[in-house]
Amino acid sequence: MAGLLSKFFPSYEEMADALFHYTNANGLLGILESGQLWSTASVASNDATEQQYGKGVIASVLNTIPKNASEQRRIDAALESLRLPPFAATHDYDEDLEALLTTHFVTFITSFCKTSDPAIFQGGLLSQWRAYGGTHGYAIQFSRNALSTWLDDIEGDGPKPVLEDVHYGQENPIKQEIMHTAASISTMFTTYVEKRVEKKGESNERGEAAFCSVTDDTLGDSAWDVFKTYSRFLRYTKHPAFKEEEEVRLSQESLLSELPKPSPVRAFVRDSALVPYVTTPTAVTDEQKTLLLNSIKAVIVGPSPDAYIRARSLEFFLRVRKLDRIDVRTSTIPLV
Repeated sequence: MAGLLSKFFPSYEEMADALFHYTNANGLLGILESGQLWSTASVASNDATEQQYGKGVIASVLNTIPKNASEQRRIDAALESLRLPPFAATHDYDEDLEALLTTHFVTFITSFCKTSDPAIFQGGLLSQWRAYGGTHGYAIQFSRNALSTWLDDIEGDGPKPVLEDVHYGQENPIKQEIMHTAASISTMFTTYVEKRVEKKGESNERGEAAFCSVTDDTLGDSAWDVFKTYSRFLRYTKHPAFKEEEEVRLSQESLLSELPKPSPVRAFVRDSALVPYVTTPTAVTDEQKTLLLNSIKAVIVGPSPDAYIRARSLEFFLRVRKLDRIDVRTSTIPLV
């Protein structure tokens, strides 16, 4: 009786530990067969604007932090020479810093959703079925604790994957971390405008003064601290309109120049577009595969006219693969 009740009335602990990954039949089969997760390049996201929401935070920080008199004089002199108002300079700086991240950093993401709502836990989230599963989707329920154990076991030359909650709205803990680097941001901005003065008259792709980039020859280690925190802010900050997703992201990021060789980046085709991706782990051991499969607690068969047949077929597959401890349930949400 207790087992039957838990099937329909999940405990708080079970819901708190659950992460759902929405995918299609190919994605589900790929995970079960390979023991790996695919992380797609952030530039190929289904929502091309999602990493744009965090833009502007550096300009916001620059406009609020106090500057010492000497630094302010240097900035004023540079902006006067450039005939550039302060708000335009901070905007350009924020844009160029984001462009620099896009050019030199590569980021790959796997998305999950969490929930504290028993109805969503049982049947999934309608917006996610529409966005990712279509009429033949699946939601794989992972244990967050077990998934973290699996990640801790992964070793390799590539970037270490990080599992972290997404924040909705720009006022979040990662912005506070950016504020802690305010002194470095201010120094970088001063260097930026002065270098633009040096290069005044030259042209670049934007047809403006040559982009005086924030490079390690002028800024050193402090620049990388800012880059990494700002990049993390862009990855883990979304518009409040998406809050119902309660997204948790597995991400890995590295400098393009530091990707392992041979390159771990592959691609698949989605709607006639190449989508770059990496697998986690790059090369899987039997132990790692077992850990990942053990972290799967259930699979929700998404809403569709043939959901019953799909559920029975999945149950049979799991049984013959000796994975029948994974629970299979069908969503009762009407996909309309």
